[in-house]
Amino acid sequence: MTLTDHQRIERRKHLGASDIPSLFGLDPFKTATDVWLTKIADVAEPEQQSDSIDMGNSFEKPLLEWAAKELNVEISINPYDLFAVCPQHPIFSATLDSLILNGGVPSRKAIEAKVTSRSEEWGEPGSDQVPDRVNVQVQSQMLAHGLQRVHVVVLLGRNGLKRELYRVDRNETIIAAIIEKGESFWNTYVIPKTTPPESEFGLGSIDIIKRVVRVPATWAEVDEALIFDWDAKRKAGTEAEKAEELALERMLTPLKDAEGVHLSDGRTLEYLPTTKSILDQKKFKAEQPELYEAFLKSSISRTPRLKGTINE
Repeated sequence: MTLTDHQRIERRKHLGASDIPSLFGLDPFKTATDVWLTKIADVAEPEQQSDSIDMGNSFEKPLLEWAAKELNVEISINPYDLFAVCPQHPIFSATLDSLILNGGVPSRKAIEAKVTSRSEEWGEPGSDQVPDRVNVQVQSQMLAHGLQRVHVVVLLGRNGLKRELYRVDRNETIIAAIIEKGESFWNTYVIPKTTPPESEFGLGSIDIIKRVVRVPATWAEVDEALIFDWDAKRKAGTEAEKAEELALERMLTPLKDAEGVHLSDGRTLEYLPTTKSILDQKKFKAEQPELYEAFLKSSISRTPRLKGTINE
C-alpha cells in the first residue's frame, strides 16, 4: 500500500498494524526498536524502495481484484476509506489494502494482499493458517477498524507462482495481547523517548538509523561505555584490514606472473581477473552535460567520528 503524506504523518502518532508483529519479535525485517525510532524521530523515506516492496506494490491491485472476484464482493481502495484509528485505544491505527463493501457501504470485512517466496509458512488455502506475523497484523487491523474478518490473498512462490486465499477471523485473545503489549511499549518507551532494552526488543537497524533526520547542534546523553566499545572495535577492524592487506601482498608476491597455486591438500588458489562495467562519469559530464545534470542525484551520509583529546 502506497501511503499519502497525511497517512505518513499519522503513522508517527500511532502504532500501525504493520508495526505490531515487531513488538512480539515476529517480523524478520525490522525490530521493535526500529518501530520506536520511527515514532520518536522523523525518519526519511528510503531513496529507493527494495525490490520486495516494489514487487508487493506492483502486484497489490491485481491480487485484490482477483480476490474480490473469487469472493464475489465489491471493494474500496480509496486511501481515505482505508485508514482508521481505534476509538477505544487511540494509539493503534491501521491502513487497509482494501475494504469490502456491502451495497456500496463499508462492511466489517477487508482484504489484505501479500507477495512472498516463503511458501512453507502458509497452510491450507481457505483456512486461517497464515504466518504468525500476518495473523498479528490483520488482528491489529480488526482492532483499529472494528472488523470481524480479513481475507488474505497471497502470491506464493509455490511450484511456480500461485494465488491463494486465506480467511482470518477476529480473535479477542490475540487482540487483548496486542493492546497490552502495544500500550506498555508506547507508555514505557515512546512517550518518554526511552531506548528499549536490546535483550527484549533488539537494536535499531543501521538502515533506519541512517535515515533518522538529525536535529542540528543537539547533543544526546549516551552511556560512554558504548562509545568506547565501538571505538575499540573500529580500531581493531582497521588493524585487521591492514594485516589482511599485508598478508595478501606476502602471498601474491611469490606468484610472480602465474595465475594460481596447487596446494598440497588438493585445493587450488586462483588469482583470476574479474570484469565489471562502470560509467565514465567524467566523460559523460563532458560530452552530455545536460543529461548529466538531469540524472545527477545528491546523497548525504553520516560517519561517526571521535574528535578532540582525552582530558588529563
